[in-house]
Amino acid sequence: IAASLSAEADLPAQRQLDQQEAKQIADGRKTIVDRGCTNCHKFRDRGALGNAPDLTGYGSRQWTVEIINNPADGRFYGKRNDRMPAYSETLPQRQVEMLADWLRGDWYEPPE
Repeated sequence: IAASLSAEADLPAQRQLDQQEAKQIADGRKTIVDRGCTNCHKFRDRGALGNAPDLTGYGSRQWTVEIINNPADGRFYGKRNDRMPAYSETLPQRQVEMLADWLRGDWYEPPE
């Protein structure tokens, strides 16, 4: 399961490994459904939004930007969000994107 969720992040530094472990990732995705994770989480075309955060694209750049912008969105914590602020209200979008890139270990470093 861990490799499958990790692959959802689509990290550039991990793409080759994800390709090598494609069968393990596919098996893990099936396990996410078979073990009942989708009883609470939405994952790809299974489950429903609202009970727990959507695991589709978990950790991807888009997913990370969206949760930083609004963790109270129905895709994430909804009304149960009791502590993480919506940074879209306090940070410019470019800074939210830079934070997401940093969290994912995917930032630009200018040449020295």
